[in-house]
Parts: sequence; structure tokens; C-alpha cells
Amino acid sequence: MLIYWCGFAVVVLVMFAHILCLKRNCRAYRQDRDALQEGYQRALQVIHHLQSGEKSEEKA
Repeated sequence: MLIYWCGFAVVVLVMFAHILCLKRNCRAYRQDRDALQEGYQRALQVIHHLQSGEKSEEKA
């Protein structure tokens, strides 16, 4: 019976550690995704700014 409870405790401990690891990885993934999205938005702003500058030069 003691071996059963020790095995049960090990399984619960492994599950708890796995859940903590998943939470940490998900948080890091969200931060990476947000940073990439912000960089993409900045690049789009620069492209639009350059394109509007080219259009104003063509009109002049």
C-alpha cells in the first residue's frame, strides 16, 4: 500500500511540474508573439510613410 501512495505522489508531482512548465512556455510564447506583432506594425507604418512620400514627390 505504501508503494501505491508513493507512486501516486510521484505522478501528481510530475503533473504539477508539467503544468508549471506549460504555463511558463505559454507566457514566453505570448511575449514573443506580441513583440513580433509590434515589429510588424512598425514596419507597416514605415512602408506607408515611405509610400506616401513617394506619391507626394510624383505629384510635384
